[in-house]
Amino acid sequence: MSRYLEAVSIKVVRESRIESVTVHARGAVVKRRASLGELPDSACDVVLDGVTSLAETGTLRASIDGAREVLGVRAELVVPDKPGDDGSLRAKLAEVRRAREDLVAARSHAEWRKSCSRRCSRIRSCGARPGSIPPSASPTPSLS
Repeated sequence: MSRYLEAVSIKVVRESRIESVTVHARGAVVKRRASLGELPDSACDVVLDGVTSLAETGTLRASIDGAREVLGVRAELVVPDKPGDDGSLRAKLAEVRRAREDLVAARSHAEWRKSCSRRCSRIRSCGARPGSIPPSASPTPSLS
């Protein structure tokens, strides 16, 4: 295999996407598809991005449509030089938290308006004049 690796120096990196998933009692079969586009005429390594590091390497299979052949499949864990910037995730999380706070405040205000509406309807049913609210129905305590 080392002679193969020495002979093949061309790497073609492609994105892959999940095409189907079949869940079993002890795992799942995930089928991925990648568009290879133009490949060099000579042998090359096709590297598929997006495959999880949790995939069991002994279960990997590959097939190709057309005149080309798959000579082998191997798994390689690639560790990035630097971790990805999660600043965008932090910003999105902060935005979601602010939106939640706004929704909680809007709900609280709606509940307050609903309770005020109930109190006003009780006052009207007692025969009170509009604009004259008895002290017992006032939302703020009297200072007397």
